[in-house]
Amino acid sequence: MMPSIGIRVETERPYQVWIGRDLLKGIGKSVSALHGPCSLALVTDETVDPLYGGMTAKSLARAGIRVVRHVVPPGEGSKSMARLSLL
Repeated sequence: MMPSIGIRVETERPYQVWIGRDLLKGIGKSVSALHGPCSLALVTDETVDPLYGGMTAKSLARAGIRVVRHVVPPGEGSKSMARLSLL
């Protein structure tokens, strides 16, 4: 695996963005290291889910993380509190 690069995004609530190859294959280990065994919602859209949803969910499950997967329609209309309330 190639090394990854972390970039801190400075906003009101700062967050980290990671750039690198095959990061989703190891996402379970990364999340587990931060939170230990937990449950999480994997929210993706109908375009991205077939490409990366299964691999991401499997990596999380292998790390002992319970995954509830939600697939929403693509587009900006799905990025709303109204859509969230339907999940």
